[in-house]
Amino acid sequence: MSEEEKKETPVVEEAPTEEEEFADFKKPEPVVEEKPAEEAAEAATVEAAEEEKKEEEPEEVEEPTPTVFEYDADPLQNIEDQRVAFFKDYKGSNKWKILATVIALFAIVAGWILPTQFIPNVGIYFAIGIAILAVIGLAVFSFLSRKNIEKKMKAYFQNYYDRSYQYAMEGLPIEGFKGDLDQKLSDEEFNACALYDDVFKIGSRYGTTFTYDSGEGKIDCAMIDAAAQVKGKKALETVFVGKYLRMPNTYNGSGLVVYFKGNKRALPPTNVSGLNVLEENAKMVIYGEESERKYISREIRKAFTDVRTNKILVDVAIAIKPGKTYFLLGYEDDLMVIPLQNAFNPNPLKEFKANVGEFLAMGALFNK
Repeated sequence: MSEEEKKETPVVEEAPTEEEEFADFKKPEPVVEEKPAEEAAEAATVEAAEEEKKEEEPEEVEEPTPTVFEYDADPLQNIEDQRVAFFKDYKGSNKWKILATVIALFAIVAGWILPTQFIPNVGIYFAIGIAILAVIGLAVFSFLSRKNIEKKMKAYFQNYYDRSYQYAMEGLPIEGFKGDLDQKLSDEEFNACALYDDVFKIGSRYGTTFTYDSGEGKIDCAMIDAAAQVKGKKALETVFVGKYLRMPNTYNGSGLVVYFKGNKRALPPTNVSGLNVLEENAKMVIYGEESERKYISREIRKAFTDVRTNKILVDVAIAIKPGKTYFLLGYEDDLMVIPLQNAFNPNPLKEFKANVGEFLAMGALFNK
């Protein structure tokens, strides 16, 4: 075939073979014609220059867009407003402390250099006096500044909890609600649930008392933020963090424990290994003697079915003792940590609002 006939002959792509229809089929790599040494060297030089240019030019990094939350209730908006105001005071306090430290150091240096230069005989004593006054002044300022910010922080924390419970219990048959930031949970009261073994340290904050009207009677309740720790091999280990709810009951059996399982962040009770497993499924486990089954009424079983653990309500442990029902609601840090630097996220509090009425109604079923 002549050269002209080769140019006029159209190129026809070959149909894929049966092997080429599979995704993992690899076609033979085409033969690449080697460039002359001079062209290859020139191409390498250009490529290296382009790579060097890329390294010199910093990549533009987009700043993350701050999350904007919607506060669809007055208590939620109030929490965010108070957070902004307190954080502004907190940052301002730190700036004043830095300025006071700089002034004190400047006074010490100036008080040492100037007097010793102009009045060498007594300058050393004058310099020491200036240094002592500067240190005392800085200490007094720091003390007063710390006390002031602690006072504002306590007011912010109190307001945060007040508004949180105001929102969470809105619409519920609650009377006589009282909340105290300084109220604590005693070791005896926490250990009364008997769900955790060898608890070493208990932390708590903002104890509340209120009366819940179940429709069949009024029930005095108490709830508090709590955390429990045990001694680990190297440090303290947390076994519970969340809301501790206590309610009276009319139950007179030998005791029941109900645990609603959660995700990998869940902290199951540590003192149930010796208890008899009455029932267990993928969602929950009930501990108790066979004779206690009669106390799990149809209403109670329906209430158990309605419980849903998730990313916020990590897990739930319930101890039913004669005279008292203890709910240990394990919550994620998103609810338990008070916001400061970042905007207040209302979604965990909305989850708590949905939960609190559910568990109060459940507790009332054991008080019939």
